[in-house]
Amino acid sequence: MMRTTNAMDNITKARTNMVLSQIITTSSVDQLLLDTLLEIPRQLFVPNHLKAVAYNDDHLALGNNRYIMAPATLAKLIGLARVTPQDIVLDIAVTTGYSSAVFSKLAHSVMAVECDLDLASRANFILHSLNIKNVIVISTNLTEGHSDAGHYNVIFFNGAVENIPESLTHQLADGGRLVAVTYDPAAYNPLTHTVLGNITVIERHNNRLQKTELMPITMFPLEEFRKVA
Repeated sequence: MMRTTNAMDNITKARTNMVLSQIITTSSVDQLLLDTLLEIPRQLFVPNHLKAVAYNDDHLALGNNRYIMAPATLAKLIGLARVTPQDIVLDIAVTTGYSSAVFSKLAHSVMAVECDLDLASRANFILHSLNIKNVIVISTNLTEGHSDAGHYNVIFFNGAVENIPESLTHQLADGGRLVAVTYDPAAYNPLTHTVLGNITVIERHNNRLQKTELMPITMFPLEEFRKVA
């Protein structure tokens, strides 16, 4: 029992340090997001061999060029989405579902899209084990999103894309926000499998899309979006 308690204490300390040293010092995010990051057990969403580094400020490789985003980067991007409790979120390329778990505490509901069936199944299992009931995980082509659910107040990309397809911007509700990292193909570094891109926010106002490019950031690319117009 003592060993279990110590292990839980260490995990709690690591999660607290993640928020205090990585997120508060680099991002201006609201208290609800900070509380959510303190609550969600990130270590459950990573493979066993990565649990010791679950709270490090690194993108965690899951294999097949898929990653879980670094905590500080994720917090910065989610903060830009300005999620409200009434929002419906389309969360793209969710891997094991950590970002969707975070959104579940901020929004009304989440449609989580993952192209890898094994990862989608894992995400479903973890979210169910945490009794998170307002997230639906589907396995489908990432570039298509999930138009059957209607329009979304927030569309979020867990990775960098060369282009944002119209099939996804069409799913953005009036007043909605789309948050992604976009990059030029020449920015791809094959040694690190990362790109230097720009944080991009697209907002829909009536039938007009307003695109804003913010600060540069290093991110892993989503292969499914290469050469998609």
